[in-house]
Parts: sequence; C-alpha cells; structure tokens
Amino acid sequence: MGVLFLGVKQSSEECHDNQQNGGLQTSDDDFEIGDLPVKLELRYAIEAKRAEKGLDMPVIEEITKLPRELTIEEEERRRVRRERNKVAASRCRVKRKHHVRKLLKESDDLVRANGSLEAIIDKLQEEKHKLEGAIRNHHCHLNHGNGIVIM
Repeated sequence: MGVLFLGVKQSSEECHDNQQNGGLQTSDDDFEIGDLPVKLELRYAIEAKRAEKGLDMPVIEEITKLPRELTIEEEERRRVRRERNKVAASRCRVKRKHHVRKLLKESDDLVRANGSLEAIIDKLQEEKHKLEGAIRNHHCHLNHGNGIVIM
C-alpha cells in the first residue's frame, strides 16, 4: 500500500462499549473482524469508529527510511546470514523435491495396488455368481434311505 493511516485514540467509554458489544460489526454478516491479522483488524476498527462519527480517515504519504551506511561488521554478519539462508533454502528445495517424488511414487504404487485389488474383486464376484447359479440349477438326487436330507 502506498499510504499509511494514522491511529486514533479511543476514549475509555468507547473501549468499554467495544468490549461489551464483542467488538465492531461490519455490514457483511459472514465477516468476523477477529479473523483478520491484528494490525489490519486494528486499522479496520479505527476506520469503523471514525466512520460512525462521520470523520474521514487521515492519510499521509508513506514514510521512507533513509538508508544508512553499514559498518564492516554489520556487512559481514549480513553476508554470512545471507549465505546461510541461501544454503538452507537450497536444502529445503531439495528436500521438498525428494518428498514430492516419494509421494508420487507412493501414489502410483497405491493406484496399481488398487487396480489389482479391483481385478481380484471382479474375479471373485464372477466366481460367486457362477456358484450361485450352479446352486440354483442343482437338483439333489440323494438316496433318502441313508438318512441324509438336503433341502
């Protein structure tokens, strides 16, 4: 953002009212001010309070810091820190690539295993249907003299 907003002090009564009301409400019913980061939440709260009172939000130009000369020690510390960060970032990228490859391999293995299990299920269901058909078509011709009765 190219502008900064000035903060506005609230009176103790306003703070007490906000605490009793559970914070500020906005016109959007799904929006909760507590979901925002703290600085943004504070800015919106200030803007809402000023809007309630009919005041505009004062705008100032962004204040830029003037660069200062770094000492030799600060430059060296900065260089060392950047070098360590560069090495750590490289290690992180390699580790992430390895992890992605591992996940892709696991995914492929699981897809293949799932396919073979589905093929086994199909074979077993086919065999089950054949056996059920054989049982339905079977007419028992046992000799009833030996005491065995099959229904």
